[in-house]
Amino acid sequence: MEIQKILMVPADALVDESASSRFSSVLRPLKEVKRYFNPGATPYDAEILFYSDIPLVLGSENVFQFGEYPSQLHFKRVPSNSPYPSCHGTPRATIVRHDEIADILEKVDALLVSTRAGTRRDVVVPLARKKGIPVALLDFQDHHANYGAADIRKELTYGFRRGRDYDLYFKKDLPLGYATDCIRPLAPVPVRPESFAIPEMGKDVDVFYSGRSRAGCQADRGETVELVKENFHNTLIKEHAQGRGSFMTTHEYWRSIARSKMALSPSGKVWDSLRHCEVGLARGTALIAPRPYVETVGPKFEDGKNSILYDTKFREGKYHLKNPSELVGKIKHFLSDDASREALASAWVKDVREGHTVFARSRYLVEEMGRVFS
Repeated sequence: MEIQKILMVPADALVDESASSRFSSVLRPLKEVKRYFNPGATPYDAEILFYSDIPLVLGSENVFQFGEYPSQLHFKRVPSNSPYPSCHGTPRATIVRHDEIADILEKVDALLVSTRAGTRRDVVVPLARKKGIPVALLDFQDHHANYGAADIRKELTYGFRRGRDYDLYFKKDLPLGYATDCIRPLAPVPVRPESFAIPEMGKDVDVFYSGRSRAGCQADRGETVELVKENFHNTLIKEHAQGRGSFMTTHEYWRSIARSKMALSPSGKVWDSLRHCEVGLARGTALIAPRPYVETVGPKFEDGKNSILYDTKFREGKYHLKNPSELVGKIKHFLSDDASREALASAWVKDVREGHTVFARSRYLVEEMGRVFS
């Protein structure tokens, strides 16, 4: 089945208020003014990165969206305090309101609906099911319950049922071995390369890491950071409190990646991290990351070919670093061999730009829907 027209229903976190709100015409302009003078007030949600280029894949006139993003996400300018540069430059779709849904459902081939779309999901999905329009759900949540559960399948789709709620389920946090024909992976979080301005700089730092404190994260985060601190002295390590006030500015972060031979990208709450693909936008900077313990979309992570991967072991409810001495040895090897390290970094740059961009992931969603719905 070729998907030509689609209705998208984003997460509540990505839209200002319900599209049916009678106050939206008053509230929205006030919020836009606030965000103009305070860009930090713009809401960010990385879910948007998986599908926001569908208007470029199918044409904006063929992509209908129930709920409107803040205008700032459509601007190409990236604020200096933006935690999600790839959210900026998002193309516009054709916005529809509550009273237009019935007419739009007569035109579309399929729906792509966030599991976090709340009442908008509850309005649209039952109508689509009655009309026989196929539905793909997109699950962006970090699902800790999936790790170590006695029966992962009980919680895999969090109460959503195939046939009743969806025909295809896209899941970011999909444990290894649980992909099926109708449950497909999303990770890693892709990037929008044109939103980044990472300079080319001389490499005067061996290993760079910047991230939140370890509370609530997988154990390998703190363990790898401490390992790097103890074994390598020419490093740039920045650990931040939970609030964003202590974070680097966007440009400071870009410069730090650019001047580093390697960038450490450990697990956060789960395996996936914005850093994995952001590192691939810097020339000559090799990625250090945990070997994926979730299903991923290709190009795949390959130890010693496009990245430096370390093994983890699940213990006491979290993923811990396994074989720390092996990781130290890998880092030392690539620090001592510039040609091999640069080849590794170049391979990841190529893979990111070819397969881990917002456009590539948006196209993947459309192609998977066409395949499953045929």
